[in-house]
Amino acid sequence: MDERHDKFMELFLKNHASLYAFILSRGVRPDSAEDVLQNAASVLWQKFDTFQEGTNFKAWAFAVTRNEIGRWRDRQKRDARILCLDEETLESLETLEENGHEDLVDFQKSLLVECLEGLGESARRLLQLRYGDGLPFDEMARVLNKSTGGLRVQFCRIRTWLQNCVRSRTGEAQA
Repeated sequence: MDERHDKFMELFLKNHASLYAFILSRGVRPDSAEDVLQNAASVLWQKFDTFQEGTNFKAWAFAVTRNEIGRWRDRQKRDARILCLDEETLESLETLEENGHEDLVDFQKSLLVECLEGLGESARRLLQLRYGDGLPFDEMARVLNKSTGGLRVQFCRIRTWLQNCVRSRTGEAQA
């Protein structure tokens, strides 16, 4: 399990920024993009046994993430609060993501890795349980003997901290 877990984490973290950028490029609001990415990460981990080593993890992860974006859109449509982009626009955005911005994505990935290293042990443990072990919030709450709501608040704070860290380092790099 450890070797499998390590391999998943390596591949997921290597592609984290690309997946996040892909989600944003498909019209998902930044405040929802993290949730879509968390759901995608959970599905990727659950289905990691079906991934064939030596094949393109990024392409596989994008396909799974595309499905999660579809599920998010379906929920948003039910709430009647979605910005609907036509399929042509979505395909254009996807082409931009797939063909461009690789330098930016690589730069953002390196910043994210630096920021992840700056997290405290408890925050890294939460990320490990959620993304590495694929635990849903209710299961994490049971394991950690905490409330689900409290864990969601902690995740919100971790995401905000990581976003601010990457943004501040982006500003330092541009200065």
